Amino acid sequence: MPALDNNLPLWKKTIGFLASLVRGVVVGLAMGGAIALVFVVRQGWRVRLLRPLMVATPPALILAVIFTLPPLAPLATTIKTSTAAYSAAAGFRIDTITVEGRQRTQRSDLQRAVQLARGQAIFAVDLAATHKRIAALAWVREAVIMRRLPNQIHIIVREYEPFALYQDGKTPVLINRAGVKITRRHLQQFKYLPLFAGAEADTRAAALMDILQDYPIIRNRLIGARWTQKQRWTLTLDHGGKIKLPDSDITIALDRLMRVENQRRVLAVEKQLINLRYPDRILLSPIKPRPKAANSKERAS
Repeated sequence: MPALDNNLPLWKKTIGFLASLVRGVVVGLAMGGAIALVFVVRQGWRVRLLRPLMVATPPALILAVIFTLPPLAPLATTIKTSTAAYSAAAGFRIDTITVEGRQRTQRSDLQRAVQLARGQAIFAVDLAATHKRIAALAWVREAVIMRRLPNQIHIIVREYEPFALYQDGKTPVLINRAGVKITRRHLQQFKYLPLFAGAEADTRAAALMDILQDYPIIRNRLIGARWTQKQRWTLTLDHGGKIKLPDSDITIALDRLMRVENQRRVLAVEKQLINLRYPDRILLSPIKPRPKAANSKERAS
């Protein structure tokens, strides 16, 4: 026990005593820990199965420190580069890149996103970064990239299914059933799809098409539909005719139209407006041509 100076105040004597006591406890714990560690190592070394673990643990701890501490980043980079080079020389290099599920994604777009080359060390491939670039492609809904050792990179892409076109500006955009915008490029091949317009029309299009599934004579002629501010649809048919749907009870209104259609073939008449927004009657009227000076954009009430 340390000697106490009798000339010191009592509180300083107390602090000095406690500090000496803490130092003694720390030294004792350190010595005890060292003795315990030596004992564990000696006992563990006697068990052959533990010897590889005991040999590998110190280098693993050193590498963990190197790859974790920012000041050692250059050394970590050097180790990674050397390891990749040695692994490639040992046969762990890219010889083949296979792709599964690609249908509409352009090959050139996928190649630019992959950024891999034959002969590259397979362990040097940053799978997360490559996956992020592939997933950012317009048609790609999901992507999976994996190493197939020793020499193959395999990519799986799941693409969006085209559902309709959506006019949200000067240029239409291709959308899927959920209204996800896919692409504005190469749309010529999708001219057969209906064109939807109006705020929220992209997310409401699927519900409308589901309703029209029971009315194939209308669905097969449909080339466009506009969702108006009054929460209702105006349909455009392939012969220039239009159908104004009510804001509710759409199937009831369409059933009435089908009864009239069976009697009078009203859906075969070109450039005719069929108004179903009255609960007790159906209004039929010719669509007058617009004056040349009028705005060419379609407007639906």
